[in-house]
Amino acid sequence: MSNMEKIVKLQPATSLLVPPGVVHQIRNTGDSRLYLVTTMMPDSGFGLLIRSGIRDQLDEE
Repeated sequence: MSNMEKIVKLQPATSLLVPPGVVHQIRNTGDSRLYLVTTMMPDSGFGLLIRSGIRDQLDEE
């Protein structure tokens, strides 16, 4: 990890603000499914990327 990287451990029902242009990743380190609600302003084309991606079936959960 470089001195510019930071690890933030999130708990259920918490939020994380990532400024535009900041490279980041979310990792599920738990044993259960991770659900995220993401809001992007401005979306910088991310919505188009998601809509044009590979469709997948949702499971019953």
